[in-house]
Amino acid sequence: MEDEIDIADMKKMTQNYDWSLTSLGPIDTWEPLLKIAVNFCLDSRFPFAIYCGPDLIFIYNKALIPTVKEKHPSAFGKPIAEIYPLAPVIAYYEQIKSTGKDHGEYCTETFVPIYRDNYNEEGYFNYSMSAIYKEDGSFLAILNMSENATRKILNKRRLKCLSDLGNCIKEADSLKNGCHIIMNTLQKNDKDIPFALIYLIDNNKSETNFEPRVAYLAATTFDNDSKVNDEKLIPDHLLETPRVVDLTKNTDENYNTYIEIRRNTTIHSFLKCKSWPIDLIIRKDEHVKVALNDESQAVLFPVKTKSVEKNILIATLICGINPSRPLDNEYMEFLQLVVNHVSSILTQDKLREEEKNRIEMLADLNRQKVTFFESISHELRTPLTLMLSPLEETINLFTQEAVIHSHLQIVQRNTRRLLKLVNNLLHASNIETGQLEVQYPGELSSIKGLEDGANDYIVKPFNSRQLIARIHTNINLSQFRYQIIYHRCKQEEVKQLLISISNIILSELNFKDALSKVVKKVHQIISCNRIFIVLCELSEVQNRTMIALSEDPEVNSENNIIDNLISDQLTVDQFLGISTSTASESSDAQEDYSTEVDVSHNTHCIDTSRQVSMLSARIIANNKYIGWIKAHKSPDINWDDTEIELFQQISNQINLTINSVKLLREKMIKEAHIKAIQDANTVKTQILANTSHELRTPLGAIIGILSSIKDDKLSAEQKDMIDIMIHSSDNALFIVNNILNAAKLEAHKITLDCKTFDLFDLLESTIEIFEENSGNKQIELILSYDTNSLPKFIKSDPERLKQILMHLLSNSVKFTKEGEIIMKIFVKSLDTVDENLENQLTKKVKLLFEVSDTGIGINPEFMQYIWESYSRVDTSIIRQHCGTGLGLSISKQLVEINNGEIGAESKLGEGSKFWFTWNVELISIPALSKILKYADSPIPLDETINHILPSQIRLNRILLIHPFESARISITNFLKNFERVGAFDTCDKGIEAAKYHKELYNQAAYDIAFINLYEKDAEEITKAASELRQINGDNLHIVFMIFSNSNEKALAKKLIDTIGGRSTRIFKPITYKKVINQCLRHYILEKDFENPVSYNAKNFINNNLEKFKFDFETALKINLASSVTSPLNLCKKRMADCEIENMDEIRTPKSRLRTISNKYILCVDDNPMDLEITQKKLEELGYSTVLARTGQEAINLLQSRLELLNSDCSISDKLKYFDISIVLMDCIMSDMSGFDTSRAIRSMNSEISDIPIVGLTTSATEETCNKCKESGMNYCLVKPLKIEQFNEIMVLCNANNII
Repeated sequence: MEDEIDIADMKKMTQNYDWSLTSLGPIDTWEPLLKIAVNFCLDSRFPFAIYCGPDLIFIYNKALIPTVKEKHPSAFGKPIAEIYPLAPVIAYYEQIKSTGKDHGEYCTETFVPIYRDNYNEEGYFNYSMSAIYKEDGSFLAILNMSENATRKILNKRRLKCLSDLGNCIKEADSLKNGCHIIMNTLQKNDKDIPFALIYLIDNNKSETNFEPRVAYLAATTFDNDSKVNDEKLIPDHLLETPRVVDLTKNTDENYNTYIEIRRNTTIHSFLKCKSWPIDLIIRKDEHVKVALNDESQAVLFPVKTKSVEKNILIATLICGINPSRPLDNEYMEFLQLVVNHVSSILTQDKLREEEKNRIEMLADLNRQKVTFFESISHELRTPLTLMLSPLEETINLFTQEAVIHSHLQIVQRNTRRLLKLVNNLLHASNIETGQLEVQYPGELSSIKGLEDGANDYIVKPFNSRQLIARIHTNINLSQFRYQIIYHRCKQEEVKQLLISISNIILSELNFKDALSKVVKKVHQIISCNRIFIVLCELSEVQNRTMIALSEDPEVNSENNIIDNLISDQLTVDQFLGISTSTASESSDAQEDYSTEVDVSHNTHCIDTSRQVSMLSARIIANNKYIGWIKAHKSPDINWDDTEIELFQQISNQINLTINSVKLLREKMIKEAHIKAIQDANTVKTQILANTSHELRTPLGAIIGILSSIKDDKLSAEQKDMIDIMIHSSDNALFIVNNILNAAKLEAHKITLDCKTFDLFDLLESTIEIFEENSGNKQIELILSYDTNSLPKFIKSDPERLKQILMHLLSNSVKFTKEGEIIMKIFVKSLDTVDENLENQLTKKVKLLFEVSDTGIGINPEFMQYIWESYSRVDTSIIRQHCGTGLGLSISKQLVEINNGEIGAESKLGEGSKFWFTWNVELISIPALSKILKYADSPIPLDETINHILPSQIRLNRILLIHPFESARISITNFLKNFERVGAFDTCDKGIEAAKYHKELYNQAAYDIAFINLYEKDAEEITKAASELRQINGDNLHIVFMIFSNSNEKALAKKLIDTIGGRSTRIFKPITYKKVINQCLRHYILEKDFENPVSYNAKNFINNNLEKFKFDFETALKINLASSVTSPLNLCKKRMADCEIENMDEIRTPKSRLRTISNKYILCVDDNPMDLEITQKKLEELGYSTVLARTGQEAINLLQSRLELLNSDCSISDKLKYFDISIVLMDCIMSDMSGFDTSRAIRSMNSEISDIPIVGLTTSATEETCNKCKESGMNYCLVKPLKIEQFNEIMVLCNANNII
């Protein structure tokens, strides 16, 4: 409809136009054919124009207006020569007039300059033209249909320019070379960028960022291929172009002068200045448009490269503007794409240069390591050796019964042990440097007679004739033997010569010295006056042409030519560079690259200016002729065939070796780089792994013994000391595990084990680990997430995710003295990947974790090192805290394995914030329902997938009083679905709100009140709680939120006794489960259940514990050893949250494991100490044990106990009376491993092959768990054995009816 209106407007304009002022006259006088043509033109939706009459009056339709642009409507009805003097239709009309013929014309992508705003705009058109004539045959008009192809042509050539730049990314090997390649490419695509210059920026690295220091001109499009940019090559119309710009000095220009240039409907402002404003680009950090001396324009762009810390300004690109095109958005976008390509090229070039520097650094590091081992070994050997001799004499002075005698012997043994270790270090260093050689002892021969060297014998008696004949025969044989030996020696000598030529050239750094040694070696084999090598490019320029010479002294005394030798050193790389340039300059003149030997008799040698008999052969490098190797004799002596053949072999060997040098050197550099990295990583990883494993064994024994005596009858002081030792041992074991994890990460032995788990439980259990430490320091530990948006069940690696969170929280607790620590979790992105076999969409979620604190913060100069292992941080601060410096490094590597990102922000003295992203997979409802179907008692899906609460509970009105805003926000998020939640920072505000509601509605305002309790505010809180109870009635359920320390526990108990009524306490950190449990408790109390608290806990246990029947696969998926998901710990946690004090019913296994009361547990371990600790712990629980110290002993014991039963018994009776109920076995034993023992048990008689087997290991890695599963074990626990973990296993075995 809109197009029809525009067409009608064009027709109306045609009707109203005063055509009488033109050569066409009024419309009524027009030819009918012309009227038809004009109507056809105006009705057409394709760009159409008619040029009428001898003046070519311009009539066009609506579709052509975008081409006419600002000349519309003034161009309508005017002669075309007035509008577009260079229009192709004018030439076409002149051709018709001159020839009288019209053949029509069709052109594609034709360049047509369009004059606009005082400049000729570049345009390309596809058009066709054809003339129409009157009835009398005279000219009437020209029909012209056209299509603007300018955009197509511009896109095509700009795409070619970008493609050529993209192909350059692999060509350059340095920043300077890359700049020249970029300029050469832009020079070949100069339509849109007529000229270009590039300045490279030299940055100084400061404490906070990179500060530009100097900009130097690297390349321009005015450079040629043979020389670097020179000042005279810069055209005069450009601005001043200095080679070097000092960016540290202030420029004299103020850059305030701008000129405006109009293009079409837009006006552009261009800076007017004398020289290129490089410093302005750096200050503004954006492009700058400048006007040049000839009124043309250019744009300056900053070019940045990506670095570890941030984007760094590396160059400034100056691009000329096509004067025939407007500087529109498309033009600027194209220039920005060019800048992006330039940035990519320069980034790659910079990386290549940095790689070279890293290779050199690794080589230097390896040398320093070897030097260190040698120095420390030699320094230690001297005092240790001096100690041993007087120590032995001193020992002999005392009798064996003396106490000091045994002490000195201990010192002697340890000294010898240290000396042996030092010698091993020295031997290792010698082996690494190649200084240790193996020597074989020689053997003496006692053989006599012929075997001692005699060649022949004669039997006595003999006459003189026989003796003479035998002598003649031996002489002939000796001559023949000599000839054979001589030829063999010559062949071996030639072979060794050829090998030595290659070795000399490959081993020498100075190529001149190498070739000198080669010719001397050759001269020892070939008998001649002299042998020398010359370079071909110098032979006609100067006399000093020889690079190597070997000459007989007698010949040299007659005519000394040593002065012709080049004295300067010449490396292999320099020689190959000379040969390349020489060959390129002389390639046209020399086409014969044959290496055959030329033999010349009695000829003149220009190198020595003498008549000689000469052998000469060309030297070829890089498939180019570069020089000669020549041998001289006296002119009257000829060369024999053997010498010529040998000379040919020598020249071929030299050519082959020279051509192999470059390839060998590149190969050696790459191999050295790879080997240095591998060796360094292998040594470090092995040391870390060995150290960690060696430390775990004694630590496990210490922890086991301490935990076993903890429950003995000890005094309070003794129990405190035991707790301190257990805590210290756990910290030491945690550090050792971190070191082992770091070693495995660097060895790439850790992979993520994806399994389904409850994200909410993991977050809560992780943050609750730091409940005691944060409570002792009175730091608010806050967990914040949205229960409505965050997925509850996900698929990922829960152990690794928990490990990262623990590292971050541990650092925050460690370095925070007061204030708060907040852990936030968000959903950053959600992607639908594909459909699986069950037509369920697989959804990938990226979670964002943030841990922020109000601690001491991090000094900015150390921020770049925080992710490194054993990072270099401020030792004055770190010395006050424990730690290995591995936590953040391990976290970063685990996040990268998950394809996530990790970062940190910090202000010194204000605190830090660490964040990372973690990719997980959402669990679809069908998949989750399958996972939750454990055995015969599946967990209802609706009870596990959502936090949906009954409407009666959601009607509770909640009052929250907490001074920290972040804590109020966190708890409010947990209570989003409740009818009413009032959150206040002081008690007075909460009381005021309760009073206002009571006065307004005459009813209680709140049902539950969560009140934060500090020791300093005890009196105020007591009054406020009492007043709130008076306002809201006795049914108000008051919950005090306290730290988990003895003082606040006692204080809370005192307040509860004082206030009375429904009052309880919960420990910080406050989690969703704790809050909801209090709401459930209030709901139960409202229902007036008898003993409601006990009912709630016991009912939960009885209804849910039986549902957890696990096989091995399930145990691996949800990590039974973890306190996150195990059912027993869930029961304990529910009871703890509900203030149940009596936990004995849950802890004691007797009520649930009555079937094993008269049976034994078989403990298998080859370590006596570990076996004793395990036995003691089990006996404390009331279990009877049977011990075995090897796997075979355990198998024999099981078999013998089975055989003691009556053979007439049925299988069920045998199992009933078999007195071993479960096997607890170490996985790693010397003679027969636990894995092999488990397989052997599974292959025994069916009566006992299904006995439960629990593996004990010091390394609960994924690999170890898989080995346990494959060997037939039911469960896997970590040494030292924890009573709580073993209780959980026994409960599960009983629930699954396998014991």
